[in-house]
Amino acid sequence: KIMAKQAFIQQEDLEAYQIMEEKFQNIKYRIKCKMAVDLMISKINMIGTQLLEKRNRVVIENITYRFKSVESTYKKLKKKGCPIDFRTALDRCNDLIGIRVTCHFLDDVYEIAKKLKSHGDLEIIKEKDYIKKPKANGYMSLHLILKVPVYSSEKCEKKKVEVQIRTVAMDFFSVLDYQLLYKKDRKEGVAEIEEELRHYSDVIAKLDKNMLRIRKKIESL
Repeated sequence: KIMAKQAFIQQEDLEAYQIMEEKFQNIKYRIKCKMAVDLMISKINMIGTQLLEKRNRVVIENITYRFKSVESTYKKLKKKGCPIDFRTALDRCNDLIGIRVTCHFLDDVYEIAKKLKSHGDLEIIKEKDYIKKPKANGYMSLHLILKVPVYSSEKCEKKKVEVQIRTVAMDFFSVLDYQLLYKKDRKEGVAEIEEELRHYSDVIAKLDKNMLRIRKKIESL
């Protein structure tokens, strides 16, 4: 196991990495993370039900979540030039807990975000709109970084959660872009695929706008 880790962990970081890994695997930490996820999914499902009643159509297509792996956290800390330890990871990484919400139309993305931001028990840390201003590679999504209250018999602790809200079409792009990320070390063919993905990002943006326009025309009949 240690030999496998040495492929991407610098030798001087190995002990710190192992300590951080133990902290991430701690049952109390994982339970609190799951409690934060459960609360957020409950809120998002409630929003979906409200919008279904209001618009007479299903708005939220899918909700998924993930906990950032120790390996990915290590790489992010190294990239930021931060110490390799659990407390630093909690302080400097906003995406240790991630929730992805996919919906059908562009205006649904902003309506879901608006309703989430209206919940008084959620603290908004940051909002990143990669739909109005996509990343250089063409990635589009609306990101909300929130602090979510997690209650125990001892105290209320706030966990940072990143909520990504996007259309189904945007999600197609993000899945392929994520797969390509792990092929970056293979030079042949990568640049060509990156260019093609950037092109289809523009196609997706136009598609989403046109589908929204057509939906509104249908609703006005």
